[in-house]
Amino acid sequence: MIDLKDDLKTDLENEQPRHVPKDVTKDVTKDVTKDVTKDVTKDERVLRIIEEIKADSRITVDNLAEKSNVNRRTVLRDLEKLQEECVIKRFGGRKNGHWWIVKGKEI
Repeated sequence: MIDLKDDLKTDLENEQPRHVPKDVTKDVTKDVTKDVTKDVTKDERVLRIIEEIKADSRITVDNLAEKSNVNRRTVLRDLEKLQEECVIKRFGGRKNGHWWIVKGKEI
């Protein structure tokens, strides 16, 4: 039986794909940084989260993520920070819970 993997491996090692620039990571990093900075800053995002909680104390993390145009994990980190700073509190569970903005801590 012929082992084609070794033949393919040597061919692939010797060829540089024509459609991929040599330094892909430089271009990707530049593009990602540009895309992130054109979006909302963290402070603006946190303010938006607080405004959304004011409007609907039962808003879900998924809804906050969608409205803030970020992923769920980012919202969870923002909410955790707001809770650590005693700006918001969570009462109840994920399904039946609600958010509460601590009086005197409104931004």
